Amino acid sequence: MARPKLIFIAALIILNGVFYFPNLGATPLDDYDEATYAQVVKETLTNGNFLTFTYFGKTWVDKPPLHFWLMTASAKLFGLNEFALRLPAALFGIISSLLAFLIVQEIGDKNKNLLAFLAGAGTTLFPIFLAAGRDVRLEVPIAAVALGGFYFFIKGLKNSKFLSGVGICIGLGIMFKSIFGLLALVPIAIWSVLSRNWSWLKKRHFWIGIFLGALISLPWHIYEAAKIGAGFLQTYLGFHVAQRFTENVFNNQIGNWQYLSIFFKYGQPWSSLFLFSLALALLALVNKKFRAKAGDWLLPLSVTAFTVAVIFIGFMAVPSKLMTYLIPIYPWVVLAGVFAIPVIQKTFLFVPKMAAAVAVLMLAVSAYLSFSEVFLNPQLFTLEFSKDERDIGLYLSGSAGEEKIFSHGWPHQQTLRYYSGKEIDNLDGVGEVAVPLPFWLIIPNQLVEKYPLVQNFPHPYEGEYLTLVHFRKG
Repeated sequence: MARPKLIFIAALIILNGVFYFPNLGATPLDDYDEATYAQVVKETLTNGNFLTFTYFGKTWVDKPPLHFWLMTASAKLFGLNEFALRLPAALFGIISSLLAFLIVQEIGDKNKNLLAFLAGAGTTLFPIFLAAGRDVRLEVPIAAVALGGFYFFIKGLKNSKFLSGVGICIGLGIMFKSIFGLLALVPIAIWSVLSRNWSWLKKRHFWIGIFLGALISLPWHIYEAAKIGAGFLQTYLGFHVAQRFTENVFNNQIGNWQYLSIFFKYGQPWSSLFLFSLALALLALVNKKFRAKAGDWLLPLSVTAFTVAVIFIGFMAVPSKLMTYLIPIYPWVVLAGVFAIPVIQKTFLFVPKMAAAVAVLMLAVSAYLSFSEVFLNPQLFTLEFSKDERDIGLYLSGSAGEEKIFSHGWPHQQTLRYYSGKEIDNLDGVGEVAVPLPFWLIIPNQLVEKYPLVQNFPHPYEGEYLTLVHFRKG
């Protein structure tokens, strides 16, 4: 490996370390996903069942097991804490950055080290992607394996042995998040359409990789289907795949405008540059002179820009919407922006100094926004009330014993359950109930004054958002 390449990789690793690891375990595990996944890992460490997970003793097959295995291994090494549980996602954020670097390296020629570093650093410093990598998010490893599949595809066009990596990455992706593991096929298909090159389908190493990917992903699915039967298919494929594609299972108000708002608000400055990249890719479809002037960088620019557009439009078409669904596309947004720079240089006589100035500006803005998110004012995937939930949960874990725990006017349960280690029943919408003393009630502060009876019992915890009330005799 050439020395300049090693220097850039070393710099990229240092940059990732600076932004991913500090304060990684400082904040509580949030509702919904973080605390739920943490509870699954906690029970796995206790019961030793690494194939069929449980959530408070009940079979839990919402997600494939690979990321949970990695979280469990991390917890065994570093203890069951926030840092250990978030570490695997952070490592996949770093892997995504390195793969973005390697993809540009593989495609580029002149100035490829600088452009590759820009791609890797841009991926690291993409604010919402960085925040997701510092959280327990399955979409981050999905982004990594999608980039990995595309990287092996690009290398495989020169040496077919590398095509086997495509299927392996897809198999790993399926074991991370089911159908999301197929995302690598989107840029591969677009590349093949634009280049009119499907010869890779005839290479045996590609099909060897598909076979290996099947060996990775099928055994667990077959085992669970055989053990649980229709319940597995109904939950894993029915609710979490088919139903999410056909109806809004979350009953939330996130629409396409919210998706666009999230993309542009939390993806700056790269989301703005992406619009220009997409415009260049569309121009190339209709203008032969532009295609001739753009040179070899035009194909990867078009592939990455259209990959973002296709996946984004696909998610917009799905009724069930979450901001986290967009996470895997963000490295492709960066790649499209990076590939646009040499195209602009060739087609618009963009002098190298101007290109360098744009690159420095992009990194400077990204670094400022990311530094603010990590060290100054975290906003993404961080719930302000989670501290109250953690503190109440920890208090209940040592004080509640076998007494019942309820919440009222508070729909969030997962963080409270994880830190308390106890199930919590929600009294909302159940009408009047007679609950024998003693019991505990978690209630938002604004409701405390609404119920005078609450004032007659001890408040062991009064936080910024929540109050814990102990209803007892005497």
